[in-house]
Amino acid sequence: MAGTLTRLFLAYFVIATLGSKFFRLYPKIIYHLAVVGLLIYGITLIPGIGDFLLNSISPIFVSPFDESGQFYKAHRTMLVYNLEHVESLRNSGPFWEPGAYAIFLIFAQILRYDGRNFFDKQGIILFVSVITTFSTSGYIGEFLFLIMILLNKRSLLSKIAIPVLLVAGFFIYSEVDFLERKIEQNIIVADYNTSSRFGSAVADFYDFIESPIIGYGRGEQRYAGRKYVSFSAEFHRNNGLSDLFVTYG
Repeated sequence: MAGTLTRLFLAYFVIATLGSKFFRLYPKIIYHLAVVGLLIYGITLIPGIGDFLLNSISPIFVSPFDESGQFYKAHRTMLVYNLEHVESLRNSGPFWEPGAYAIFLIFAQILRYDGRNFFDKQGIILFVSVITTFSTSGYIGEFLFLIMILLNKRSLLSKIAIPVLLVAGFFIYSEVDFLERKIEQNIIVADYNTSSRFGSAVADFYDFIESPIIGYGRGEQRYAGRKYVSFSAEFHRNNGLSDLFVTYG
């Protein structure tokens, strides 16, 4: 109960305190984090630097609340940058995983976009940061955002660009191995492995329709009465949007 109320009141107080300033400050904060993230990400591409940061720098920032054996383990981090995915050459920024970082970046792009500034200095930094996450969900979100931008423009060039972008998107999906293979694999294993966002969404949907009004809360009976503590990595839920419906109804 305390955790739930804290989350709700945090959102309320942010809105009450910042008001419309939120739409200006959020993209600005994410932009500066993206600049720092790209600088550190670029450094980690140099052979040996990533290992040095992981083994010599991240121990300085070990969380005092880290407990071994827990499902959620503290990541190796420099506070302003998460080093956990350095070995896979993916950019997590300061967040817990590249996929989450991509979503924060896309929200910043949406909130700052005024019809003309997608490819200004800040726009390019945010766009490149999304690309460096190598996140399937991030790429899909970025693609849909670009389509929405073009649909809202009235010029002939933008109308021509839409089918070109669709063809390019299909080509990239077919040729970039991690996109096609990952999406198809997520669909195949959705019935018995919910560790992917797609698998989580499918499982959350079936749980949601069993208790659509009030959900299951955040206690031991979450996930349709199956104790959360008994979940393995294969049955972990990680689709934030669908989880909100299951938890709160």
